[in-house]
Amino acid sequence: MPEGRGLKNYKDLSLKREEWEEALNLLGELRRTYGPVIAGTILDQGDMYDSMRHMGREDLQGLPPNSLSGCGALIRECAVRPDGWITPCDRLPDLKAGHIHEHRFREIWHSSEVFETFRKRREVLLSELEECRGCLYHPVCTGGCPAAPYVLYGTVMTRDPLGCYRIYLGEEAFNVL
Repeated sequence: MPEGRGLKNYKDLSLKREEWEEALNLLGELRRTYGPVIAGTILDQGDMYDSMRHMGREDLQGLPPNSLSGCGALIRECAVRPDGWITPCDRLPDLKAGHIHEHRFREIWHSSEVFETFRKRREVLLSELEECRGCLYHPVCTGGCPAAPYVLYGTVMTRDPLGCYRIYLGEEAFNVL
């Protein structure tokens, strides 16, 4: 995920499509070998790409669009930083929801404004997003990881451009800011 100098030098540092495929294949092999200890959004993205690759246009037409659902944060996990701050995930360390020494975990999990906003991502249909309008892959896309749009645009309420299948295929260009 591009951050700091990585964002400034994204074009020089980013993986080419063939390198992405190689990485996704290797991670898939590791998951098959070692089971659920090999997990993460990148593997979910790889699974999504596999589904898309094997579906024809006729399979996708007429299906309802998916929502921004490509993240397990606040559904099945969150992160607790070493200093006690609770965040939606370890990729969003600055998005503080509450401090474990100031509030009970259950209270933060259920009542934090940060967490409530984050959970509302799942209500946003991909077809409602300007950059996703007209995309054939709505029904099987999840919108990707919310950390990238947060870093790039300051919001989790849009798709992850790094997880976009059209960008991955080269059908659409990805321009860093």
